[in-house]
Amino acid sequence: MSPNTYQEWLNVALERIADAEAIHKHNPNAIGAVYMAGYAIECSLKALLQKKAIP
Repeated sequence: MSPNTYQEWLNVALERIADAEAIHKHNPNAIGAVYMAGYAIECSLKALLQKKAIP
């Protein structure tokens, strides 16, 4: 199921940043942590767009 609301996008962003932190803690050199952090940023931006009602 894809997020559709501001809160759903924000929740996904928070989950992805938690994933990034866990990956980084386990392996500070892992590129996966950077990928997850970038995905968290993308989800945060989508949350903002949803909140501002920008398509």
